[in-house]
Amino acid sequence: MFKVQSRPSATMLATAACVVLAGMASAQSSTRITLQSINGSDTITGEFIAMTDDGYRIDTLAGEMTITVQGVTCTGAACPAIFVMGAQITLTSLDGSVNIDGEIRGLENGQYVILSKTMGMVQINTDLVDCTGPGCPTNM
Repeated sequence: MFKVQSRPSATMLATAACVVLAGMASAQSSTRITLQSINGSDTITGEFIAMTDDGYRIDTLAGEMTITVQGVTCTGAACPAIFVMGAQITLTSLDGSVNIDGEIRGLENGQYVILSKTMGMVQINTDLVDCTGPGCPTNM
């Protein structure tokens, strides 16, 4: 039986630390959002936790907080799409040949879910259509 003892070199330790820190920074940046008041006077940046009925739930340097959706804009990759359930939208195919009117019922797995009077419940990929109308999601 052999017992091998080796001491990691400073280069190995520095490389490992860089890999860990880069991974942490990458994970944080993918969930980091900035909320800014419409008039631009207030800004809060933090890690997006969830969208609740009360608003954006974020983790900031000051702790976890909930900021209402009204009166703020959200920037960052983690910003959720905001829409008004039941509002009217029109989905138009990218070539303009098909229009579907209805009430938006959800946004799931990259698909609009709408209730059409003529076709019932319809799901269609968001990247295959343009959305117009007061119910179209923002932050997409």
